[in-house]
Amino acid sequence: MQLNIILYTTLFLLLDLTTALPSSSSYRRWDWGTTKHTARVTIQNNSPGDIKSVSLVHKYSNVFKNRAEWPVIKKWTSPDYHHHAIVEYNTGPFTTGRDWWLLSFYTDDMSTNYITNPNNFRSVFDFLESIGPVVTISIAGATAGILGALAGPATGVMASTAAAAVAKATTDRLFNAESTVGFKQHILRTEDADRITTIVINSDYTVTFYSQSETPSYTVTMNRPAEIQVKNERGYVVDESRKR
Repeated sequence: MQLNIILYTTLFLLLDLTTALPSSSSYRRWDWGTTKHTARVTIQNNSPGDIKSVSLVHKYSNVFKNRAEWPVIKKWTSPDYHHHAIVEYNTGPFTTGRDWWLLSFYTDDMSTNYITNPNNFRSVFDFLESIGPVVTISIAGATAGILGALAGPATGVMASTAAAAVAKATTDRLFNAESTVGFKQHILRTEDADRITTIVINSDYTVTFYSQSETPSYTVTMNRPAEIQVKNERGYVVDESRKR
């Protein structure tokens, strides 16, 4: 009888101890302390002219990938609030991720492609050259002369569609690749959540990142002659630009 009492007492003590332990979800919060955030990003064009086929790629290490494209950004302007990019990132005492950025854009006449190039390395261009220097887009109903229209005011629906398609096609492989070699690092923190980070294209085509929490960071760009090929819905080449 005395043995049974001891066993029951031990069992109740174990049950009390178990219920006093934090839940598994509490353990996860204490262990990781990771919070997901989003931030808004815009491009301010202070370059000598309008820019077209603008593409922004953001990677938070190998956790999040975000991108945005703009057909055209006029000189001295930036996209309005409804056309900001939205990027995702984590913060917390045990997070090890970093924010990596790449910006690509074309001059107003679509003759030159600029891409951010930290440390003045050729890694991004070497990667693009390795998969072929020609940017190919496919547009239903495309006809000869579409690139000429794109090099103009780019106000028509077809030209605007082509500009967005060129922006996306230029950075597709870089977005899909796991590597961040050639990307610019600019860290986002808790203070940047739901705030606007502004990426400024300067008058000399260098680029500066401005955010709430971080000191402005600067990077140079590299440029290459634009080579663009347009195909229609049947896969036929209907227009192309040549390297000058």
